[in-house]
Amino acid sequence: MNSNPMSSMDLTVEGEVLVITRHLHAPVQRVYDAWTKADQLARWFAPNRRWKSITAETDVRPGGKYRIDMYHQDGDVYTLIGKYIEVLPCRRLQFSFNWLQGMSGQYESIVTLDFAGYADETELRIKHVNLTAVELAETRKGWAGCLDMLETLMVTNESPF
Repeated sequence: MNSNPMSSMDLTVEGEVLVITRHLHAPVQRVYDAWTKADQLARWFAPNRRWKSITAETDVRPGGKYRIDMYHQDGDVYTLIGKYIEVLPCRRLQFSFNWLQGMSGQYESIVTLDFAGYADETELRIKHVNLTAVELAETRKGWAGCLDMLETLMVTNESPF
């Protein structure tokens, strides 16, 4: 469980599958828009404050592509790319996930986001499959940090960068 008083998170790792459930203090439409609108995605998508998204592009439809370029304070730029597989507005978003640099550059993993709205809150379930055992720990930290950044945006309407 996350110690962040603004939100709660459950995390399980099942073999090469990472599952995270996070409760966010924002309506489901707002959370969904943060994932699908490029200008919103660029405001929060990064694993911690040493990183900053510098560009985001989204074509949210089955077969559409996305790209996120992230800048690290040491000067490195990493690029995340993928294609949308399933798009059910405010319910489910599934996409391939591939870093152009680093370990994951050899193959794609798949991320499924399930959104459930409850008044002014959203339960977000992330299922990330096709990870190697080596990637699991870093991926878990990365998603936890990204979700902290998303929660900051949802609560304050300010970019966490």
